[in-house]
Amino acid sequence: MKKFILLLFAIGSAVFGDNISEAQEYFNRGISNYEFQNYSKAINDFSKAIELNPANADAYYNRGLSNYNLKDYASAIRDYSKTIELTPNDSDTYYNRGLAYSDLKEYQLSIRDYTKTIELNSHFVNAYNNRGFLYNQLKDYSLAIKDFTKAIELDANYSKAYYNRGLAYDNSKNYALAIKDYSKTIELAPKDSDAYYNRGNSYNHLKDYPSAIKDYTKAIELNSHFANAYNNRGHLYGFKGDYKAATKDAKKACSLGSCGLFDMMKKNGYLKD
Repeated sequence: MKKFILLLFAIGSAVFGDNISEAQEYFNRGISNYEFQNYSKAINDFSKAIELNPANADAYYNRGLSNYNLKDYASAIRDYSKTIELTPNDSDTYYNRGLAYSDLKEYQLSIRDYTKTIELNSHFVNAYNNRGFLYNQLKDYSLAIKDFTKAIELDANYSKAYYNRGLAYDNSKNYALAIKDYSKTIELAPKDSDAYYNRGNSYNHLKDYPSAIKDYTKAIELNSHFANAYNNRGHLYGFKGDYKAATKDAKKACSLGSCGLFDMMKKNGYLKD
């Protein structure tokens, strides 16, 4: 009887070993398909690898990445959760699950995952930036600014963190500091039209209209389809009494889908040829 049990174990080990080897082949092919952005094929391969080896955390993780790239965020979350069950201390998995929750607008769950990411890896700069972005969305500007500041401490050339902190300062009506951060963003990323546009808005709030017009103009140079930049510049031209320039901007903004200024000027008889 004892020998029979050992024989069964030996046979089982051989079969299990074959499964592991075949699972690895499917996994490797899945990685190749993923790299070539064949995400549906990659999912099929990773699923087969999981079927053959249910303990393969990497297969769940990469299937999660593939589902995420197909915008199937719910499936991605399920795969990341299984990965966490198998490898509970992997910061990348928490981070990516946080991205998926964020895309589903499950902000509190996303913040929870970014926080866990940071607990596991205190130098995970993108986790600070992304958590700060969500705090900004939830109007908790002090926590947002704290996270963006930490991201900048970790990477002094992280232009997006300066930009996002500028937005948080803007939202908390600290326009001078917002301008400082947008200026740093522009220094690091001189073709960022959004940074010029938002710095223009901050100058506008401080009633520095020439600087605001200059920034809106630069935003338009970088992005000729920037409707809000035309709209806001047109408002300032109108405020200065230059209705011809204001009309030109209002018409352009309206052609791009933002007709608020054009309709107001038309209603009040300010449009000029």
